[in-house]
Amino acid sequence: MLTNDDLKNIGSLFDQKLEPIQTELMGIGDLIDEKLEPVKRDLRKIRADVSQTKRDVNLIIEVFDEEDIKLRHRVEAIEDKVGIRN
Repeated sequence: MLTNDDLKNIGSLFDQKLEPIQTELMGIGDLIDEKLEPVKRDLRKIRADVSQTKRDVNLIIEVFDEEDIKLRHRVEAIEDKVGIRN
């Protein structure tokens, strides 16, 4: 049966063995962050472009809707005057 001291020694051994691996993983994480920074920058630009495009499309749709309504009223008025409206 293992004593508390044996378990502490085993834990300490694990900590010693894992420390270099943890240090290496942190270095890899920093490297990944460094490599991803240009991609993150590009994504921010793309998001801004998409947002602007959405606003532009919504504005175009709004203008066309208004123009369609105006045209519909004009056509209905002409149809009334000519007498061909249902």
